Amino acid sequence: MKKNFYYLSLMFGLFFGMTMFTACGGDDDGDDPVPVPPTPQPESATLIGKWTLDWGTNSFMILTFDSNGKVRIQEYDNNQWEEDAVYNYTYSNGTLTFTYDDGKLRDKAGVVSLSTDKLVLKDWPDMGENTFGKYVDETPNTPPNAPNESASLIGKWTLGWGTNNFMTLTFDSNGKVRIQEYDNNQWEEDAVYNYTYSNGTLTFTYDDGKLRDKAGVVSLSTDKLVLKDWPDMGENTFEKE
Repeated sequence: MKKNFYYLSLMFGLFFGMTMFTACGGDDDGDDPVPVPPTPQPESATLIGKWTLDWGTNSFMILTFDSNGKVRIQEYDNNQWEEDAVYNYTYSNGTLTFTYDDGKLRDKAGVVSLSTDKLVLKDWPDMGENTFGKYVDETPNTPPNAPNESASLIGKWTLGWGTNNFMTLTFDSNGKVRIQEYDNNQWEEDAVYNYTYSNGTLTFTYDDGKLRDKAGVVSLSTDKLVLKDWPDMGENTFEKE
């Protein structure tokens, strides 16, 4: 009888000890901090739309992101358009990457924060944090000579160089441009092509649709048209007649 009582007491003690150990372990676990999930990266879809960064008087940059991986970068400074061009973009791991069509890198920008109305970039386009605000109505307050209307091209423009050497571009409202070039005391060219003007680029094509040339528009006003790397390298300033 005593022997049975001894074994019963031993088993009860072991059971009680295991229960206390489990309870203490549960209390220890309760003291651990609750893990907080990391803040998710903002979706690239939030980028879609037009963003503007203003500095100085009538100086600004506009970024217009579409859903097809294209971004239009426009910069207006010193009373002229410094840039108006379209690039490819990707947004991953807090970094915006801008590339040319051939895949070469144009720029990278760190995304400090992104919300429905603010995009804060680090060390781009200037050092430090640069805060872009989002356009709600998609109607920018751009100056009157912004290069965004092909109608501004209509008329005759002349580029002169040397003695009695020049090129004239005559744009009409029907998508036709007459290109005339006089050099070395003779006409090198006098022909009519088709033209389109979009996203800061002038495109000249033949009637069969084949490409003749492309020219980047640096700036366009009522009396000056500045083209980049066409017809010569660098900036070429045509004046309106």
